[in-house]
Amino acid sequence: MMTSLRRTLVLRTALAMGVVLILSGALLFALFRGDLRRQLDHRLADRASGIASVVTRVPGGLELDLADLDMAEFEAVRGLAFLEIWGADGTVLYRSPSLRGEDLPRAPATPSRAVTLDVDLPDDRDGRALLRVFYPLPETDGDADPKRAVQAALPLTLALAQDTESLERLVARFVLVLAGVILLSVLVTAATLSAVVSRGLRPVDALTRRIAALGDRDLDRRLPNADVPGELQPVVERLNELLARLDAAFRREKAFSADAAHELRTPLAGLRATLEVTLSRERDAESYRQTLEEALALAERLQGLVESLLSLARLDAGSVVLDPQDVELSAALERAWVGVAERAAERGLRLNRRGIVPCAIRSDPGLLDAVLRNALDNAVSYADPGGEVQLACTPDGSGGARLQIANTGCQLDQDEAETLRDRFRRGDPARSEAAGHVGLGLPLLYSIVPILGGSVTLRAERGGRYELVISLPAAAGEGGDP
Repeated sequence: MMTSLRRTLVLRTALAMGVVLILSGALLFALFRGDLRRQLDHRLADRASGIASVVTRVPGGLELDLADLDMAEFEAVRGLAFLEIWGADGTVLYRSPSLRGEDLPRAPATPSRAVTLDVDLPDDRDGRALLRVFYPLPETDGDADPKRAVQAALPLTLALAQDTESLERLVARFVLVLAGVILLSVLVTAATLSAVVSRGLRPVDALTRRIAALGDRDLDRRLPNADVPGELQPVVERLNELLARLDAAFRREKAFSADAAHELRTPLAGLRATLEVTLSRERDAESYRQTLEEALALAERLQGLVESLLSLARLDAGSVVLDPQDVELSAALERAWVGVAERAAERGLRLNRRGIVPCAIRSDPGLLDAVLRNALDNAVSYADPGGEVQLACTPDGSGGARLQIANTGCQLDQDEAETLRDRFRRGDPARSEAAGHVGLGLPLLYSIVPILGGSVTLRAERGGRYELVISLPAAAGEGGDP
C-alpha cells in the first residue's frame, strides 16, 4: 500500500514528541508528587516534635499540655489528623477521638530515626503517618537535673497521621492539567508540522507534476534542478540520466525500425521488379532461369537480413543459452575461412595465416562460428582489391586465446570505425552493396563476444590496416565486457 511521505513525517514526529512529552510528564508527576509527600512528612515531623515536647509523665499516666497546640483536627470524630501514643510494652497511653477507637499501624522506630509510611485510616481513607520514639520528661521541681530526668524516663512511641485526600486531589488535578497540556502540545505540533512539511515538500510536488507532464514525445526534455533542494538534486540528476538513456533508446529503436524497413524494402522492390518484368511478356527458358536465379539471390539476401534481425532480437532479449564445448580455435578459424575463400579469390586477396597456432578453449561452437564468419566476411568485403587478409590466433597465457583478423585498404579513421558497432552502419556503402551487407555483421559480433566472456578491440588507420582483436577466455561466460 502506498504511503504518504507528508503523513508519515507528521504522524511519526507527532508520535515521537508525544512520547517525549509523556515521559517528561511522568517525570514531572513523580517529582511533584514526591515533593508534596516530602513537604507533608516535614509537617508531620514538626508537628510530632511539638506534641512530644508537651508530653510529661506524671504519677499514674501522662499529661498532655495541649493548650498551646491546635488540636481541633484530633478532637473531631471525622477529623483529618490522628494521634496515638503507646508505651514500650505496647499499651496505648493516648488515642485521639478522630481514631474512633481504632489503632494506627505500628512500625519499628528509634529515637534517632523516625518512620514514615502510607496507612489506611478509619473509613478506609488514605493517609500518611509518622512514627517516632521520644522520652517524656517526668514532672519535676525546679531543682531537678534534666539530663538525669531524661535518663530515668521510659521511651514512648508517638504515631501521627494525616489524611492525604486533599493531597491526592491536588495531584489528580496536576495530572489532568499535564495531560491536557501534552495533548494540546501534540495537536498544535502536528498542525504546525503539517503546514511546515507541506511547505517543505513543495519542491517535491513541483517535481512530481513535471514528471507527470512528461510523455513519450517529451523524452528530450530534462527536469530543471536550479530550484531543487540539495537533497533532491541527486534524484533529479539520476532522473535526467534515465530520461537521456530512454531518449537514446527510443531514438535507436526508431532508427532501427526505419533502417530495417528500408533494408527490407530494397530487396523486396528488386524482387518484385524482376518478377514483373519477367511476366510482362513471353520469354525463353534461359531467360526464366536467369530471372529465377536473380530472384533466389534477392530471397537469400532477405533471408540473411531476417536471420540477422532475429539473432539480434534474441541477443537483446537475453534468451541465448550457452552450450560450452571444447573447441580448437585455429581449426574453427580455418573452417570459417572456407565460407569466404571463393569471394576472396574473386577479389584477388592474399591470405596471410602465419600467425595461426593451435589454441584450445571451451566455448559455444555456434556462437563462436557466427563471430568468426562475420569477422572474416567483414575483412574480405572491405579489403582493397588485390590486398591482403591477415589471420592470427595465439594463446593469451591464461588459458584463453587472442584472435586477430585484419585487412588492408581501410577507408576509415579510428572514430569512424568505432561507429560500425551501431546497427545498419556501413563503412563503405559501395562495397557493402556489392557484398550484400546491410550493416548488421559487426553489431552481431559486438553482441555475441561479451556473452562468450570475451572482449573486442578495433584498430583502424585510413589508407592502412583495419584490425579486429577478439580476446576469448578459457571457458565461455568468464569475464567479458558488461
